[in-house]
Amino acid sequence: MAYMLQQPEGQIPQYYMRLLASMKWKYSKKHNVYTYMRKTKAADFTRAAAGMSSFLYKKWGIKGGELTHTTVSRVPQKKR
Repeated sequence: MAYMLQQPEGQIPQYYMRLLASMKWKYSKKHNVYTYMRKTKAADFTRAAAGMSSFLYKKWGIKGGELTHTTVSRVPQKKR
């Protein structure tokens, strides 16, 4: 998930294609995964990243691809 949110949405396919190319030897035993990723140009990862980014933006105003270092802490609730 973190890798998908670190990349601007438009650069996700290129990121995964570069990643796959550099790690092809790791996928040699799982050739079907490598082939599928190349064939679809990481479309599933792009869709997943868009969904996560949309949720984070609507919920907290955080846009995927613009995260560098983030600290999350709980906001104390007011006593009623």
